[in-house]
Parts: sequence; C-alpha cells; structure tokens
Amino acid sequence: MITVSTDRNQGPRAISNNSWDEFREVYPIYAALSRQLNLPNAPYTSVENAEPWPDKKSRERDLLWLDEVDRQIRAVNIRRFLATPAAAREEGLRIFLQRLY
Repeated sequence: MITVSTDRNQGPRAISNNSWDEFREVYPIYAALSRQLNLPNAPYTSVENAEPWPDKKSRERDLLWLDEVDRQIRAVNIRRFLATPAAAREEGLRIFLQRLY
C-alpha cells in the first residue's frame, strides 16, 4: 500500500517498504517524463531486468529521483505523456496518480 500525503508542502510522498514491485510499475512513466523534461538520466536503462534494491541507500536514491521528477512535472507534461499510444499500464498510472495527489 502506498502512503500518500494530501499536503503537497510536507515533502516527498512515502512509498511502502515493500515497494520494489510498485517502483517497477511506475518507473516507465517517470523515465518517459524525465526524458520529456530533459532531466538528469534515470537510474536504470530498463527496470524490467533490474534486481530489487540491494540496500536502503539504493532504495532512497531511487525514491528521491521519483520525488525530483514529481517536483518538475506540470499538468501540460502529464497531458502530453498521456496522449502517447503506449503511455503506461493501468497499475503504473494508478501508482503515479496516487503519488501526485
């Protein structure tokens, strides 16, 4: 289960401790948005074959990257992304929207 803050000023939204599967679902969305926004490279070229986080430091790095992309996203970026044919799978979109709201 993802814990979502309703106060956008509280800082990064938390993701459950057992969230590698959730991260894998939402990662393609964030990677595409990161490319669209010309942000620094995503932590993985492909998350499909990546191993789960080996330690807390790796997990924190990846979640901080998600938070940085969240800070840069604007509504126009989301609309543009959703207009692409292969935007994302339903589960990934659900996790993405829960992180934002």
